Amino acid sequence: MSPWTIYWILQLDAIHEALLIVSTISVMIVVVTGAFGALFSVESGMTDLSKVLLKLFKRTLIVFVIAGFGAIFLPNTKTMCAVLTIPAIVNNEVLQGDAVDIYKLGMERVKELLGKEESE
Repeated sequence: MSPWTIYWILQLDAIHEALLIVSTISVMIVVVTGAFGALFSVESGMTDLSKVLLKLFKRTLIVFVIAGFGAIFLPNTKTMCAVLTIPAIVNNEVLQGDAVDIYKLGMERVKELLGKEESE
């Protein structure tokens, strides 16, 4: 794994927070432009201002959808570390072979300790 990959994994939480902020701000802009656009278009028909507000509304809605999906589906640092390390550990043949030996040694040691406690 390259240092660049590790850097981006550690930055995932910051990226997630930035996407949440962008999403929150864009939803506020969508609400305001939608309300004012509807108000101006009802009062005086489609004026230049209401056309501009409609364009802003559409563009901001697209930004909101993209940032929202990014914030929802982008994994955080812990999740990405688990996704990358668990398969490497589970699929490691050395660890799988040694796990049985380590278990046997551990059980022998527990039995020794239990035997010492019983004799005391």
